[in-house]
Amino acid sequence: MEYLTPQKIKIIKLVAEGYENSEIAKLLNISISTVKTYLRTIFEDLCLRNRAQLAAWAVKNGLL
Repeated sequence: MEYLTPQKIKIIKLVAEGYENSEIAKLLNISISTVKTYLRTIFEDLCLRNRAQLAAWAVKNGLL
């Protein structure tokens, strides 16, 4: 997981907890488009396709 930045890890945790993009943006004081960009790169980094897979990955890897 060394390739995941602290910000990416925060976003992964929030997605796994069920937060929507707009809620994540407000919590982290970033734009919704920035959240989308982070998610796109996270999906690419982890070879995942969607939020459900990301949430499962987070649980499996002890982020929750």
